[in-house]
Amino acid sequence: MELKFSKMNGNGNDFIVINNMDLSVDPTCMGSLARQLCKRRFSIGADGLISIEPSKDAHFTMHLVNSDGSLAEMCGNGARCAALYAFKMGIAPRNMTFSTPAGNIEASITPNGVSISMGRLSLEGVTQEQSMTVEGQNIVYWHLTVGVPHTVIFLPTSAPQSKEALRELSIAIQGDIKRFPHSTNVNYVKLYKDSLHTLTFERGVGDFTLSCGTGSIASAVVAWLRGMVKPPVEVQNPGGVNLVHFKEIQKNLLKVSLEGPAEFSFEGVVTIE
Repeated sequence: MELKFSKMNGNGNDFIVINNMDLSVDPTCMGSLARQLCKRRFSIGADGLISIEPSKDAHFTMHLVNSDGSLAEMCGNGARCAALYAFKMGIAPRNMTFSTPAGNIEASITPNGVSISMGRLSLEGVTQEQSMTVEGQNIVYWHLTVGVPHTVIFLPTSAPQSKEALRELSIAIQGDIKRFPHSTNVNYVKLYKDSLHTLTFERGVGDFTLSCGTGSIASAVVAWLRGMVKPPVEVQNPGGVNLVHFKEIQKNLLKVSLEGPAEFSFEGVVTIE
């Protein structure tokens, strides 16, 4: 069959997006389809595949599959792309609600991009300043779940490390199944003046991405817990800036939102078997 798609990105975190409101593509086939279409240089290429599907209690469902075929419970940049796509295609209004495996998400199309409400984030499950030895290095990390698991590691501003060394470190961290039974995204963070610079090695992608929305939130919240920043927090990703808003609505409970760009790159039609 011929499948119409849109290629989109949020700060360079790129996705193949399809309108599957009629369920013409079997949702159970999304894993294999993602592996086929997301393979760079051999197909369209992307960090993930987003299928816009019906929802019983929201405007639509965002079904996001990573490039390796695994399900992503939530993705901030992907959510912004899904919201803009649904608005442009007439599936949802400017202010919308859509469902994800991590829960319902509220989103608004703004003059500067898309703002998404991530709901409430409990701090009670945050693992603070734990040490582990990886690849002969002693690593101090924080761990929390922002829809998906994130491990946050702060790097000294004056100590450059090669991406290849960080890649090997990330793979080793993700392979620690005892510590991280569901694997983990790994965020490397530096503080420059009042903004954070974050590099994320994403679970399910197997590489660094140009931007990670939930990683930006994880980095901002941990930096705030450490007394390094105050909200809203500007998070510089290699592909652009995410702005993280949050406030403490009661002890150990934050209300969080994420604002940033979403863009259409191109549209096309691909033949799938």
